[in-house]
Order: sequence, then structure tokens, then C-alpha cells
Amino acid sequence: MALAKQYTPKRRILMQIIMWALLLLTVALAGLASSHRRSVFETRLDRPTQLQGFSIQLPHGWEISTRPDDESGLLLSAIDVQEKLRSVNVWHAGETDTPGKVVNRQLRRNSAVKTGEIKTLIINGHPAAIARGEITGEGFDGVELSLFVGAVVPTDGHGVIVEYHCTNADSTDENLLKRVLESIKFQDQPGLSLNDRILYLPVDFSSSRRIRP
Repeated sequence: MALAKQYTPKRRILMQIIMWALLLLTVALAGLASSHRRSVFETRLDRPTQLQGFSIQLPHGWEISTRPDDESGLLLSAIDVQEKLRSVNVWHAGETDTPGKVVNRQLRRNSAVKTGEIKTLIINGHPAAIARGEITGEGFDGVELSLFVGAVVPTDGHGVIVEYHCTNADSTDENLLKRVLESIKFQDQPGLSLNDRILYLPVDFSSSRRIRP
């Protein structure tokens, strides 16, 4: 191993410059990753947006596009004006199914490769599930996107799906999706009195009483 006195002054200066450059690069990369995690974690939710049968809170400051599509079930989209590759889509679940099957079907719909297991949980008293997938395609200029899908399915079966697209995903991104899911408030279902019992019907159903002879 060469001793320090064997290095020429120019070589010592060059080595110091390289060491400082590597140190600054490491600090910059760590700061960038920390900034991304902090921005996601600190993203606050806006006031509730009222949709058919429920309300939901989306990230504050995001550009919202309301374009209901009865065929696909898409209700609205929101995009982060600062980071264009961060977006949220809100859908009607459509078919009555378990939350786990709903999110798995939505991942396949986006041609996303599922990573990890589907997490089942209870949100505001309703069964829910969250899953993650990865999307790579020409439409994203070769950029790999992470897709988090969450679904909340109340007792009437009219569930809500929330998609969250982002890059460089970590646990804070999943936390943001969970906070959006937790903001969902379903409208009270109308009660129907029948023989001293209360039956609850979906909000978009109508009822009629038929008396048998």
C-alpha cells in the first residue's frame, strides 16, 4: 500500500476532489429520495368531492378531471401538476365481488404485473383490499410505473376502486392510497320498514310494497 508521502501534491488534490464529488453525489441522491418520500407523506387531502352514492377526498392541489364513463365505470381522474406521472383514478367497482378479487381484476385490466400479496383490511367498517403492480409500456416512454389499487366494498356490494400511479414507489405511496380510501364516505342507505324490521337497500334502488293475498 502506497504511503501518503509517495503521492504527488497534484495526485492528492485530485483524490480529494473525487472523494468530495462522490460524497456530494451520495448526499444529493439521498436528499432526492427523502424529498419524494416527504412530499408523498405530507400530501394533504382536499375537501370531499361528492360522487354518486359516496364522497371522496383527493390530494390537495391536484388537477381533477370529471368524466363519468358508464361503460368502464370511471368516475374521475386527478393528476399531480408538479409530478405528471402521479395520478389517481376513481372507479365504480361494478360487479359485486370481494375486495381482493376486485383489485386483482383491476390490475389485470391495466396489464400490471402484481408484486407482493393482496392486503385485506377493514376501512370505516367496510371490507377493503390493497394491491401493487408494475406497468412498463411505450405509452410511458419506457418509464416503469407503479400501480397501487385499492377497493372498498360496502354491504350493498356497490364498491369503489381507487388507482394510484407513481414512480419510485415506496411505503409512503401506499400510505397515501390508504388515506384516500379512508376518506370515502358512503351515503346512508334508505331503510325500509317491514314487519317491525328495517331492511337496508342500495342508494340507487327503489322499493315497492307488494301485499300477498
